[in-house]
Amino acid sequence: MARYAPHTNYFKKSETYSKAYSVTYFFILIFSLIATFFDFHTLQDYLGVVSIIVLAVLEWISNDYKTGAESLRRRDFMDNSFGTNFVHDSSDEYYDNDEVKTGIKKTMINLMENIYFSKNISEEMYRKKLAKNIIAIFIITSVSTYGFFNNLIAIPMLQIFLSRYFILDLINIYRFKNKLDASFNSLKTVSSNLKRNTQLNRHEVQFLNTLIEYEVLITDSNIKLDSKIFNQLNAELTNSWNETKKKYI
Repeated sequence: MARYAPHTNYFKKSETYSKAYSVTYFFILIFSLIATFFDFHTLQDYLGVVSIIVLAVLEWISNDYKTGAESLRRRDFMDNSFGTNFVHDSSDEYYDNDEVKTGIKKTMINLMENIYFSKNISEEMYRKKLAKNIIAIFIITSVSTYGFFNNLIAIPMLQIFLSRYFILDLINIYRFKNKLDASFNSLKTVSSNLKRNTQLNRHEVQFLNTLIEYEVLITDSNIKLDSKIFNQLNAELTNSWNETKKKYI
């Protein structure tokens, strides 16, 4: 079970600014609703300009810390897999594969562990996000019953529902977890072939392709895995991974 990883602090800072973004976004939304209700159009216009600047800065800082975290994560991944020293302060029990000798095979097993944790955490995130979407749909449906387009708060509500916090986020997480499933299945195929043939060279291309696709997916989706869900599932997933790993080593 993970005790320490060099990229954790960067991810925490990224998550802090991401939460600040969310709080600011909802504060601006509520303030906009109030301004709309009282017909403060000038104030609403100024708020719109300020919000664009503030939200852009918060998002940039959050993404910058995430980029730094991913860079450290990749270097620590190589250190644990090949015994290199790209990171001064290496992770402590972040990977649970010490019984595997450093080299290409351990790299594959570490990647499988990364994907295993990520796909399970993203599945839980998807379930929570789906519940939020169902609640949002219920609220919007209720509002529409009383005349959606004549309601002052209807359009802002529709905008937030269609924003990254609801349906777009749900689609992104759904795509993310499905691609992780495909990557994990690909590595299981490689591992099964290795049981029949100890020569890894024949399967290196498939493994390296999966590794590249995984890293591209992490960058492209820009999803921050929920740290609370990770902490809740860490011990359970570690035990589950150790049992799963026995089938493929």
